[in-house]
Amino acid sequence: MPTAKLTYLLPIGLAALMLSGCGSDDDNFFGSGGSSSRSISVNQFDTDSGAIARIKTTYQRGERNWQPTSLVGNYTGQKGNEPERSIVLANNFEGTMENKDITVSGNQVSRTIYQKNSNAASKLTIDYQEFDLEGISADSYKKESVSNKRVGVLTDLYSFPRVPSDLAFDRGAKCFTPVINSDRELVYFNEKNSTGYQKLNDWVRVTENAVNSNYTKSVITTSLGFNKAYPAAEINIYDNNQLIGSYNAVEYSGRVYTTTHIKSGQTTPNRNASTGVVDCTLINDTAADFLQEKIQQYY
Repeated sequence: MPTAKLTYLLPIGLAALMLSGCGSDDDNFFGSGGSSSRSISVNQFDTDSGAIARIKTTYQRGERNWQPTSLVGNYTGQKGNEPERSIVLANNFEGTMENKDITVSGNQVSRTIYQKNSNAASKLTIDYQEFDLEGISADSYKKESVSNKRVGVLTDLYSFPRVPSDLAFDRGAKCFTPVINSDRELVYFNEKNSTGYQKLNDWVRVTENAVNSNYTKSVITTSLGFNKAYPAAEINIYDNNQLIGSYNAVEYSGRVYTTTHIKSGQTTPNRNASTGVVDCTLINDTAADFLQEKIQQYY
């Protein structure tokens, strides 16, 4: 699952990368010595660090190259959607997810997971479904005064309070809600996800204490990898019985890493089933240009 902020909890969503304009819908397979290349226009709005960046990502011969351009503030790099090799752990499974052997077809990106000490491989596929943002305003996402449930469409307009609440996206602005398909439940992480803790219990204690006491919490523990070698934990956060965020981590080789948690089968898009919240942090160039213009105007 995606990781919510410690200081400000958002509805569950697969944050950071978004897809726009993939060109033709022909299948291209990279990583086996072919000459094909495929470019995906990507934007990231990194509100955690107060920075906003546009990232151009190119898949060529299965390799992933990325170049950020800072729009507002200081951009410190991607968080959670890393260009490096990632460790993948599951029940009785350990492997890696590399930036090679990547398949791009329309709005769908598939990445290969390689099992450790084996020739076996599987796929993690993300299908980015379009959602029309035209007319969606900064106050579309809010908490209902009676029930306190979160409703509406969450966009980065909401993240910048100086932007007028009635300011709305132009025609052609779209976001992409990722639908993930995986043949097994798994977590993945890399070196950037290191927390500095050596024991999972320490991470759980500190993370629980960092969550506002107005929220209720549940902790689920398990063990991952071959012979259940790696302790893992998931902390779920609830507001009036509504799940609003999750933290995930694993203790791996003497260090604790925060992880991205993927369930088996097909996930629903970035939409909360009980409230209908749509997480539109993943947007196309039209929406990105609009946001850039308005944020620079008011900041």
